[in-house]
Amino acid sequence: MVRHDPLEPRRRLRPLALGRRPPPPAPPPRTPVTTNLPPSDDVRVQQVQPSLVTVTCNIPYKIDGIHATRFVGAGLVVDARRGLVLVDRNTVPIALADITLTVAGAVEIPGEIAFLHPHHNYAILSYDPALLGDTPIRAVDLAPRPLHPGDPVWLVGLKSGHRVFAQSTAVAAVEAVDLPLPRPPRFRAMNLERISLTSATASLGGAIVDSEARVVALWAGFSYQDGKDHRVAEYGIAADLFAEAVEIFRRGESPIVCDLGVEFGTVTLAEARHRGLSPETAAELEGHDPLRRQVLVVQRLAAFARGWQAGDLVLRAGGAAVTSVREIERSLRGGRVTVHLLRDGQELDLEVETRPDDGRGTDRVLHWAGALLQAPHHAALIQRAVPDEGVYISLYWYGSPASRSRLRAARRIVAAEDRPTPDIDSFLAAVAGKPDRASVRLKTVDLDGKVDLLTLRLDLEYFPTYELRRTRDGWVRIEHG
Repeated sequence: MVRHDPLEPRRRLRPLALGRRPPPPAPPPRTPVTTNLPPSDDVRVQQVQPSLVTVTCNIPYKIDGIHATRFVGAGLVVDARRGLVLVDRNTVPIALADITLTVAGAVEIPGEIAFLHPHHNYAILSYDPALLGDTPIRAVDLAPRPLHPGDPVWLVGLKSGHRVFAQSTAVAAVEAVDLPLPRPPRFRAMNLERISLTSATASLGGAIVDSEARVVALWAGFSYQDGKDHRVAEYGIAADLFAEAVEIFRRGESPIVCDLGVEFGTVTLAEARHRGLSPETAAELEGHDPLRRQVLVVQRLAAFARGWQAGDLVLRAGGAAVTSVREIERSLRGGRVTVHLLRDGQELDLEVETRPDDGRGTDRVLHWAGALLQAPHHAALIQRAVPDEGVYISLYWYGSPASRSRLRAARRIVAAEDRPTPDIDSFLAAVAGKPDRASVRLKTVDLDGKVDLLTLRLDLEYFPTYELRRTRDGWVRIEHG
């Protein structure tokens, strides 16, 4: 395998920028940097403005079901010494992306994706602080604490052109996120609570702060699909959800998410009583959370989530009553926990294990016959219960062999040349050595489990086989002859 310059165009394929770009020259040391930010007398703007950056995300290859190629949002500097920025996953949805940070409205520097939370709608980016010189920048002060309806807060955010605004408002509601399922599957925030405000100016994002300008929540964009349209709604994400991951990065370590492989929803106590919840347990849950009076219910499961069943009501985790997913996550010990469930009117205990997720996202993509192939991504595993095996088709180019053979996106190739293909390596082995214009027999399965057999004729001159891999040095392109 040969390491290939990722900027080099390949015949009729679009030239794409991948991996680390050469960093721009740093400003001379001890030289003041002129910004386009007007002064402000508001203490909240003074405290938060040096921490706000504009994040631009350009996506050269549409993988993981992503629907666009360019996203812009606001990020918060959470560690100026190490160079860490917190941003929502509406702005940075996948790992295969080029990131540009605009600091103080005047300086552009490259960023790197350090962590993508699989559920909670936030990502952590890194940058080289040496590139900023004397540009005024400061990390925010995080203040993780519960927010309740009626709490007075301030919204400090960014608009286009790096215009900063501050708005006095209050918490309107704190409720579970329940967004429509996208088709095809792509990242969709779940298993967290969103914070609605009584009034909020439309923005690129920002922070919800208290009277002392400490960040109590990230003001984030939540992407969802409405029919054929893709929309974004703005809500807050409580600092408690990301403060631990930020602290782990500050220590120079990398966080690991214990993934239950379950999407939870909620039902009212009244509905739970109809399903067989005892009066004693209902009283316990009501006393635990008297404001919302809700019960967690299992809505969707990944294939790796053992023991759970759709419709299970979760009553306790680790021996304590729970009414939010965050409480279940806190109860995990060593990646496992014993949960007390109500299933088919009967209460039972279930010991469940989690699967570790390093937050790297998809880090390997194969271009073959004009199609982008990858392992089934997390959204497909949860939203459509796709088995974690086979080669998932993310995209195909019109006019390619994949297009002509009707090798459609969101299907999995489970066999090639009558050989099973549980992963990319086995697929490459099955099609290795095929000459140009050769035919390849494929067995595919769609999202509903329907099997299809087809034959594809290769065109290696215009649609060669190559691989994209994420390494410590960024994304590299590897040719397969």
